[in-house]
Amino acid sequence: MCIRDSGKVDKVLDHSSEHPTGIVGKLYLEITQIDKIVGLPHTSAVYFRIRHYPYMYKTKKVLNNTKVLSFKQRFLIPITSHFSTFSLEMYSSVTERWITERFKEELLGSHEILVIDLMKLGHNNKLEIQTKINFNLPGKKDKQQAKDMKEANTSVAPVSNDGAISLKFKLANLSSFKSFITPLPPHFIEGARVVYEDYDKYHIRLQVARLRRALYYAWGWLIRLKELFRFKYPRASYISIVLFTFLTLVIDISNVYNYLALIFFLIMAYNHPKLHSKVIKFLETHLFNESNMTTKYRRPEVIKTMFDMDYVKFTDVYRFKKKIGDPDSLYTFYKKMKKVLIHLVIGIQQGINLLEKFKNLLTWYDPYRTVIFMIFLGLVITFVNVFHLRYLILFAIWCGFWDGRKYYDKLQEKNLNLARLFLCYLLRTYYPEFEPIVFKDLNAPWPAKLVLSADFGKRMIEEFKERLDLILPEDFLTKHFDTPAKLIEDVGLVHYKLKVAKKEATERLELFETPKTYRALSLSSLLNFLDNLPSDYFLVVNDRI
Repeated sequence: MCIRDSGKVDKVLDHSSEHPTGIVGKLYLEITQIDKIVGLPHTSAVYFRIRHYPYMYKTKKVLNNTKVLSFKQRFLIPITSHFSTFSLEMYSSVTERWITERFKEELLGSHEILVIDLMKLGHNNKLEIQTKINFNLPGKKDKQQAKDMKEANTSVAPVSNDGAISLKFKLANLSSFKSFITPLPPHFIEGARVVYEDYDKYHIRLQVARLRRALYYAWGWLIRLKELFRFKYPRASYISIVLFTFLTLVIDISNVYNYLALIFFLIMAYNHPKLHSKVIKFLETHLFNESNMTTKYRRPEVIKTMFDMDYVKFTDVYRFKKKIGDPDSLYTFYKKMKKVLIHLVIGIQQGINLLEKFKNLLTWYDPYRTVIFMIFLGLVITFVNVFHLRYLILFAIWCGFWDGRKYYDKLQEKNLNLARLFLCYLLRTYYPEFEPIVFKDLNAPWPAKLVLSADFGKRMIEEFKERLDLILPEDFLTKHFDTPAKLIEDVGLVHYKLKVAKKEATERLELFETPKTYRALSLSSLLNFLDNLPSDYFLVVNDRI
């Protein structure tokens, strides 16, 4: 595999089922030179081992007696997996006995490179790299190191006399186009073998965290789309109305594949390294900035929302990386998974119920409902044929923008009312004697006895977090909200509709219950029409099938 010098395959490691061993490509590696290692005797020789499973290469030994140690050795390294790594290990070699040719070798330092990063290099495009290798000079070894050396049959330098040297080497990707379409080995996922017995709570928790992270990213884009319809940035919203209207009138549904390909091209162009920063700067300068933001949109100055904190938490790649290496305890994992599994099972149950109900609707279980559905379906088909589908879509888009014009005004009013009711609920439940005093004048300071109460501030923080998903600072009574009106005003500025959560499914919160209004042709009404039919499960349990 070596092109010249002593760069031959030093050893082929034992094949193991833990690593893929097929050849998917090849890399060119040339170790050029390193600086002299200060502190290492000039009689010591330095050499490198290149490890890439299942192969190991070895360079020639160069004495540490010049300012620059020159190797100039080239290797062709077979790639066994795109998701593997290869490491450059630097060793020192000291001759202990000349006659018996006994050498003492110690690992000074190493540098690992991901193959997936090298596959991005163009074919036969050499890349010269200069990096630093941290090394540890030979010194006194402790008992644990002696034990490790005995097990590995290799000397390992202790952590002392730390330093760093400059290493120069060249890399090139010599893989053909076939390497891009090489099938992955069976029972391997990104270079790691799938062992079903090893999938424990950690792996389950990790995949759930990945799913939540992806959902939060998708939810973030959905929020940005909603902001266009709600005129958070009026200039961008008016441009969107014109653009959506033009696309709805021009796009031909029969060429949907062409438009889908165009969307992919635009996404790739938007994310191009050279264009992305320019596009972002242009959009922030002319559309999405505070000067172009509507005055109706405001955010709480003190209160933080759980959604915003969770969005930052779950989309932060550094926190995600930390959580991968720091799994939850068994009890914490059990509580989280129990909640996730309960919601998953309930979702599956509701989905299957809808399928069975729809089947019963089509099979005349309730003839009266089936006739109503047939008439409704006929009217819908007639309406769609009379009015072209594109005009219906355009009408829905315009209705969305029309409803979104006063969204923030209505939202702030609803949240203010709910904040007043919630404060009334807390006082009426835990401190009924203070309710008339507080609501007599909301602009007056909090009653002194209430503020001095040992558990008032703590209970407020807990209730706001559990019921409204809002985070109050610990000193909110003394520094931020010296009157109830200021607290209510800040809660009213939350950028989404607040809802009081129940601690238990059977809990009744009459104070926050409002009569529901229904639209005859709304999607919720159609789902309610279907939901009032029995499922097969209900019929079997009640001996109707």
